Amino acid sequence: MKKQFFEDMKQKGYDAATSEEAYNTLITLINRELCLGDGRCVLQDIGTFRRVLVPGQNRKNPRNPEDIRFHPAHFRVRFRASKSLLKVMPAPNE
Repeated sequence: MKKQFFEDMKQKGYDAATSEEAYNTLITLINRELCLGDGRCVLQDIGTFRRVLVPGQNRKNPRNPEDIRFHPAHFRVRFRASKSLLKVMPAPNE
């Protein structure tokens, strides 16, 4: 996607440095909102990125009744497309 972004910006007349700065600014904005903000980043007409806490998981050791920390608690990022984006997307081929 990054390569396609730069190609599209070049076709619109922007140089590589400006394209790189715009791309990095967008990624930084999303990261800052997810990490430091309220865990949501809304991009109008594109969708919403959300930070979701995944709880840790414990498992039983089959050889003895000891609990093992299988996965520690961590965050995942979920994306939900906006209605306007879903309208312009092509239907899946079945």
